[in-house]
Amino acid sequence: MLRTEENQRLTSVGPGTPIGDLMRRYWLPACLSKELAAGGAVKPVELLGERLVAFRSPAGEVGIIDEACPHRGTSLLLARNEKCGLRCIYHGWQVDRTGRVVDVPTSRNPERIAQIVRHGAYPVVERGGLVWTCLSPDGGMPEPPMFKWLTLPTDHLEVVKARVDASWAQGIESLIDSAHATYLHADSVRATSGVKTGEWTERGLDRNSADGQPVLEVEDRPYGFRYAAVRRPMTDADRLRHVRTTLFIAPVFACVAAPAGRGMFQCFVPVDDRRATAYFVYFTTDGPMSDEHRTWFQRSWWGVEPGVDIDQETFRKARRPDNQWLQDRAAMQREETYSGISGVFNEDQSVVEGMGPIVDRSIEHLGPTDLAVVRFRRVMLANARDVAAGGPPLGWDGIPHERLDAAEGLVPHGERWQDLLPDGLDVEPATSGSR
Repeated sequence: MLRTEENQRLTSVGPGTPIGDLMRRYWLPACLSKELAAGGAVKPVELLGERLVAFRSPAGEVGIIDEACPHRGTSLLLARNEKCGLRCIYHGWQVDRTGRVVDVPTSRNPERIAQIVRHGAYPVVERGGLVWTCLSPDGGMPEPPMFKWLTLPTDHLEVVKARVDASWAQGIESLIDSAHATYLHADSVRATSGVKTGEWTERGLDRNSADGQPVLEVEDRPYGFRYAAVRRPMTDADRLRHVRTTLFIAPVFACVAAPAGRGMFQCFVPVDDRRATAYFVYFTTDGPMSDEHRTWFQRSWWGVEPGVDIDQETFRKARRPDNQWLQDRAAMQREETYSGISGVFNEDQSVVEGMGPIVDRSIEHLGPTDLAVVRFRRVMLANARDVAAGGPPLGWDGIPHERLDAAEGLVPHGERWQDLLPDGLDVEPATSGSR
């Protein structure tokens, strides 16, 4: 458990807070690229307790700037998106995507105002169907991340965005909690003998283990940490261990294991202390994703269809705390479902939001299967202390993000899972074992 003051430190993300100042040293997703049309509507971006706006100029260039007009503070969400930047409809002041005031029609000396006034503006890159930004107050920042999926064509990707009514830390802790899959995801993750690794079928994920008490082996890595959930397999248990690895990549990313030719990255980006934006990335490395497979992934695995289960303007979910996540209690009584909530995504978000916006970690009772959650908290709090003391953020530079990967497989007793299921920073993997 965490002391109350530590819990507040972990979940507070505004300017001047330890975690907030740390987060501002990293590149974070701000919105989907497809949200911004050239010359189109200005979109709100709430990030780390700050109100920003994103827009794409008529020429196609993306800008992210402070929402409040530098003149009188009205919202630039209302602004005209013109060739040289956003023009406030109140008095006509215009600001470009670099924060420069380019026109002040109410002044007889606009050049002087342009010299004095500088509007808050932030660097932008577009990769993987996302717009990324960094809110560093002094310009110090790493190179933008280049995860494996960020180098793939868009027809290899499926990116789901959703607003979550809970702290970013609760979302991350759910992503790196392997033990809950046996229970919460019992409808989708099925114990099946005879399979070598986690394999997806029409009904979900087949796993060669029914072990609901995994042993976690956690180790620090330059990007954060990784851990192995070691389970007893259903076949050859005297010779093999079932191992599934998960990576936590500071500050908000998790890489989870997927079948060969597939991959999954997920993150929870803080909106403020009590809300987060979730981005879930599914990708294929062995060829473009077919429409049929994309639809299966959305509906059958995640349980969400953009535009139906998630509003594409607000990104609010249809399943929310105010409707008890549309849980089907009658189906639970009929033993047709374990959770009464369809889809892995929906199940995860229901339990994350079910804790309340900020869970009281001082009253928890943690056990051995919570070791990754404990390590996450320690790593992030230590990272914030190091940065406050003038040190570099964890994994800031020199990490080959494109090589990072998680894995699942059967590992013989006496052999290191690190050798057979590498994370991309290990030595070259051994040729034996399954992946």
